[in-house]
This record gives sequence, C-alpha cells and structure tokens, in this order.
Amino acid sequence: QWQLWREERGDQWPGLPEELAPRCRRACLRLTPCVALCRSNLLYGIIAEFCTETACPVMCAGPKYEYMWADGQTIKKPISCSAPRYVDYLFTWVQNLLDDEKVFPTELGVPFPKDFIGIVQTIFKRLFRVYAHIYYCHFEKMTSLGAEPHLNTCFRHFVLFVLEFDLIDARELAPLQDLIDKLVERKSDKERVDPMELL
Repeated sequence: QWQLWREERGDQWPGLPEELAPRCRRACLRLTPCVALCRSNLLYGIIAEFCTETACPVMCAGPKYEYMWADGQTIKKPISCSAPRYVDYLFTWVQNLLDDEKVFPTELGVPFPKDFIGIVQTIFKRLFRVYAHIYYCHFEKMTSLGAEPHLNTCFRHFVLFVLEFDLIDARELAPLQDLIDKLVERKSDKERVDPMELL
C-alpha cells in the first residue's frame, strides 16, 4: 500500500499537505528508534545467555565483518570488544539518546537538533549490527527456541523502515544483503524465508 502511495505522490507522505510532510517525517523518525531499540533488546534477550564473553569474544557478523565500539564521549577511539559488551554499550547509548530532550524533544514546538537525521542514522546502523550478529552467530539457537519467525518479522519491519528513510548506507547492509533482498520481496510476513540458505 505504501508503495502505491509513493508511486502516486512521489516522495510526499500520503494524503498530507506538502508543508506538513517534513514534520510528520521527523515525528516518525522521533518515535521509531524507540520501537527499534525495544525489538532489538527483546530479540537479543532471547539469546543473551548464549552470547557470552567466551562464546562471542568479538562483535561480528561472520568472519568478514567485525564491529568496534566508540560513542565519541566516554570511548572516543574505536575499541574491539566482545559481542555482549558491544550490545550493552549500544543499548545504553541509544537509551541515553532517547532520554535526552535536546536530541529527542517531547515538548511541542521544541526544535529537533540540526544533526537529528545523522543521529537517527547512526542509531539504526548500530542496531542493524545486532541483527547481523544474531543471524550469523545465533540463528540456530533462535530457531531451536522457536524465535525465528519473530526475528524475521522484526528484521523485515526494521529493513523496510531503513530503506524507506534511507537510514543505512548499502555497504553497512552488505552482511545481510541477500537476506534483505529476500525479505523485502516477500508479499507478507507469513511467507517464510530460510536465512541459513542465504548466509
């Protein structure tokens, strides 16, 4: 349905006067990082007891992609760390941003910061890494626990939002690009895709 709206109206939001579209876009970008964090947190929580310092000494998505952590404040220079430590740093960092009224204002009329889009892009780029790590390192465990459909559905919604708002550079999506292509071309959340065939 959204694709039809876009084809009819170009990049304008459906049914909105042109002057309101940017505000609605910002409002959507204001709310969705919170949802994305909650879903990532819930999914990671399923396999957290198996994602340990010993089992996952490096935050990665397979052998080709390692993710280093830096927040620009307490850790200014990127450091290599275990997956659980990276995820802890990440979830804390995102939550602190979401709680910061200067970054994510909740009062009507309070302007968003000038670098707001860049902040949202960084949040989604880093949350994507949690999905990439889960798919590459813990997918079999997710499947055995019966959580695969939830993982695929949440990831599909995450990706559709990312693509709609152009939030993550294609190079960052590379570890899961084949899976993304399959999930995006699905007609519904009920149509099953086996990620292990694509990784």
